Amino acid sequence: IGLELACAFAAFGTKITVVEMLPELLPREQKEAVRVLTREMKKLGISMKTGAKMLRIEKNGEMLRAVYELKGAEEAVDCEQVLMAAGRKTNLSGIDAEALGLALDQKKCIVVDDHMRTNLPGVYAIGDVVGGYQLAHAAYAEGEAALADILGEDKPYGTMPVPVCTYTLPVLASVGLTTEAAEAAGYEPVLGAFDYGANGMALAEGAVGRVFVVADKNTTKTLGVSIVGENSAEMIAFATAAVAEGWTTEQWERPWWHTPPCARWCGRRRWRPLGAPSTPRDCPPRRSGIRHIAQKKMTAKPSSFFAAWGHPRLKGEKQRCGGVSRRIP
Repeated sequence: IGLELACAFAAFGTKITVVEMLPELLPREQKEAVRVLTREMKKLGISMKTGAKMLRIEKNGEMLRAVYELKGAEEAVDCEQVLMAAGRKTNLSGIDAEALGLALDQKKCIVVDDHMRTNLPGVYAIGDVVGGYQLAHAAYAEGEAALADILGEDKPYGTMPVPVCTYTLPVLASVGLTTEAAEAAGYEPVLGAFDYGANGMALAEGAVGRVFVVADKNTTKTLGVSIVGENSAEMIAFATAAVAEGWTTEQWERPWWHTPPCARWCGRRRWRPLGAPSTPRDCPPRRSGIRHIAQKKMTAKPSSFFAAWGHPRLKGEKQRCGGVSRRIP
């Protein structure tokens, strides 16, 4: 939530400083995807202090001063407002869990099983109060599992992967396991990557992003997908289906995907996790002469993007570029 609001305020021109106690942002996400997001957030002018512990907030005239500790030394930033966004916690107000005998875990979340049943007969719990993802669509799925059990159906929650979207600029969407989580689960994970720069629609719209796919080396089964970039919140939907069904690299290659949307990253041989490099630096995007020409032209004059291709049929015609209709001279 903190990074989402940081990006929102930065988009309106607010100078933002993010102070994070952990050594890195979004520790549950794929590290390579977080690096891409961090790079893009810095382009918005957002300053990020990781591994920093907030000590106090002082009044400094009409301003506020946020004092934090970084690498053993005190530092401070003067600001107009301080936003505390340290995650969520369970709200059990109005429920006397102790008097009811309702079982809670160490985080004061209600303990439930895969059918969302509590330790009290006939009592179910869903949503933020049970911990876990604490997302609206997760709560919806939990509610369906509870209703199914009430109706006598065996449809437990937790058998399907839950997609997570962080609505930053750009959005980071993920589903399934990261390489670290896959290794902890006993897999031998490998990481495949695909850069938006190799996609026609992304080039036309100036979209920047990267796709990461985690697979099991032995079976090539898809374990997780992370997408950071334009349309990632939409594209993670079919990635969720792929993770749920455990698609192998062979199954990814079977369908033909339409051209040229960003979803083409999932097309035949777009990513090869087996033996693929694991970092953006080691796995550079495909570059072409046309791309360099287009980028150079767009830097000088955005409307000349299609003219840069030198196609005679484009001259003098209206074309769509980045969602805006322009006449190519």
